[in-house]
Amino acid sequence: MFDSSSSTESEDFGDQNTIKVVLLGSTGVGKTAIVDRFVKNVFNQNTKVTVGSAFNTKPIKIGKQEFHLNIWDTAGQEKFHSLAKMYYRDAVAAIICFDITKQESFLECSRWRSELQESGSPDILLTIVGNKTDLEGSRTVKLEAAEKWAQNNDCVYLETSAKSGYNIQEIFDQICVRYANNNQSWENSEKKIKRGFELNEKNNLSPNTNQLRSTNEKDGCC
Repeated sequence: MFDSSSSTESEDFGDQNTIKVVLLGSTGVGKTAIVDRFVKNVFNQNTKVTVGSAFNTKPIKIGKQEFHLNIWDTAGQEKFHSLAKMYYRDAVAAIICFDITKQESFLECSRWRSELQESGSPDILLTIVGNKTDLEGSRTVKLEAAEKWAQNNDCVYLETSAKSGYNIQEIFDQICVRYANNNQSWENSEKKIKRGFELNEKNNLSPNTNQLRSTNEKDGCC
């Protein structure tokens, strides 16, 4: 298993290892909660709706390789869509989020995907995140359906809980792994497994679905 650590302090790792990440998804799916859990390791039950966008930065170390993540959390409201498209430009990675308890938010993933294709890089590293596994008992989006969508759209699928922290670190770890592997700059590239992710022959990562399920909880938010 790879050693992975991170910090909220800003460091200069050079342009080569700076990764611009943009989060997309409908309002209320937990995008801001995911970023807050990753960057600050906190969870706010009453997270405010993002207006326009929010910016966070965090260094992360995987093995001997260091990365600097510039994270743009975009608003999911319709009135901000035209503004959000500006943040897709030059993004190395995109995370499309949906709420596993809200089928409509999952169906919206196709629209977010189309926006990325129109305004983002054709080589963008795409991850689909089904958030709020702490509300497993209220699930309306089947795991199999989400996995099939991700497979058809050539991207990684992960299920997370910002409330418990489940799989939050893994979202950003696998982005760094894929980025480094694509750029042939990862010193530990001979090791092919990291926290349930397996590199396939095309250097894409597919999640180990056995690790996608979380312990059911009666209530939760994100």
